[in-house]
Amino acid sequence: MKLDSYLEIDVNGEETFFVNKEILCSYSGMLRKLFRKSLATSPTKSSKVKVIFHDLPGGAEAFEQMTKFCYNNGNIHITPNNTCLLYYVAEYMEISTEGVHPSVSLINQVLKSVQGITNWSWHEVLKALKQCQNHFPSLNSSGIPDKLLHSVVARIAASSVTSPCCSSPESSGLRFSSDAKSCMSSKNNNRQRTWWFPDVVILSTEMVSNIIKRMISEKAEHATISRFLFYCLKCKISSLDCDENNKVITTVVDLLYSLDANSVSCKGLFDILRICCSQGAISSSCRKDWNI
Repeated sequence: MKLDSYLEIDVNGEETFFVNKEILCSYSGMLRKLFRKSLATSPTKSSKVKVIFHDLPGGAEAFEQMTKFCYNNGNIHITPNNTCLLYYVAEYMEISTEGVHPSVSLINQVLKSVQGITNWSWHEVLKALKQCQNHFPSLNSSGIPDKLLHSVVARIAASSVTSPCCSSPESSGLRFSSDAKSCMSSKNNNRQRTWWFPDVVILSTEMVSNIIKRMISEKAEHATISRFLFYCLKCKISSLDCDENNKVITTVVDLLYSLDANSVSCKGLFDILRICCSQGAISSSCRKDWNI
C-alpha cells in the first residue's frame, strides 16, 4: 500500500491510529470535507498526513469501533455496550447515507438496535446511560436518552409493585409468629423498593435529576423518591469539590420541593440544612423553597 494512502490519527491524545485514508473517507463525511479543504488550500501532495482530534466523543474506544465498521464494509455487531459510543462517533464523523456507500448508515443501524432495549439487562441500560450522560445534549434528537430513561424508570416501577403490610384493628390479635413473618415481609418489601439506589446514585447529578423528574411525572411513590434523594446527598456530597457539592444540594432541594410534603422527613430536612450551612450553599431560591 502506498504511504500516502495511510492516515495517522491522534484521538484526544489518548491513542494514535494508522488507518487507510480511502476506506475511512468513503464512509466519513467529516474526513472528506477535511481533505477537500486541505487540497484547496495546499494542493501539493504530502506523503504523510496526520489528523488530530481534540474532542471526539467517546474517545479512542469510539474511534476504534468506527474503524471496525469501516473496515468491515459497513457492518458491525451492535450491542448495548457500544450503542452510544457508535452513535456519538457516527454523528461526529458524519457517517450517514450521503457517502460513497449511500445504503449504509451507522446511525440508522444504531437506532434500530435501540428498539430492542426491552431485552437489555438492567446493568446494560445503566452502562449505556453512563456513556451518554457526558454527551446528553447531542443525543436528544436521536431519542436514545429518552428510551434509556424510560427503561430505567419502568424497571424501577415494575419492581416496586408490592403488597405493603398494613396494620388494622382486626389484625391485632395475630400470634407473635405471624407478626415476625410480617416484619420480615416488610423488610423484604423495603429492600424491593430501594434496591436500585446504589446503581442510580453513581450516575451524574444531571442524569439522576432526569430520572427522578421522570419518576415524579409517572406518579412514582414520593416516599421512596424522598429516601433516595437523601441517600443521594449523603453518597455524593463528600466525594465532590465545592462547586459540584453545591450543584448536588441545589438539585436535591429542588426535587424534594416538588414532592408531597408528607413524604419528606423532618430529620432529613435538618440534615440538609446542616450540610447547606457547612457548604455555604443556601441560595436565595433554596431559602424560598425551604422557607428559611
